[in-house]
Amino acid sequence: MSRVARKPRFPPQNGSQTRRGERQAGFAATGRAIKATRTAGLRTFLVTQGGKPFSDAGFGNKMREWCDQAKLPECSSHGLKKIAATIRAEAGATDRQMMALFDWSSEKMASVYTSKANKVRLAQAGAATLATFSLDALISAEDVKEAAN
Repeated sequence: MSRVARKPRFPPQNGSQTRRGERQAGFAATGRAIKATRTAGLRTFLVTQGGKPFSDAGFGNKMREWCDQAKLPECSSHGLKKIAATIRAEAGATDRQMMALFDWSSEKMASVYTSKANKVRLAQAGAATLATFSLDALISAEDVKEAAN
């Protein structure tokens, strides 16, 4: 079964339009900003200017600021996390792997993504079986005659 790689799509927000080159330049700028950020502790690699880990709201606000600076007004930390989770699930990650990757404490959130990806895979596999389907193999000429009587 062949897979077609799906590129993430970011719908414009607030009527903004972003050209492809601007988006790529924005990702490069975001990458540079992340690399320039100091590290603190074993699990925290993005910290506030004071050297402390971001709160959830604080990180979302800072990410919004970084995306705006990178001319990516359609991006958000939540949206990027959703895209990353979708890509990982489509690549075959299990619920437990998703939990570890995205720091989820239950399988409920992971199963949202893996269930959808599994459903797509099952539908593709099912559609492939239609190529070998033949009505003739199911109904013989005698069955047709019997049904007519």
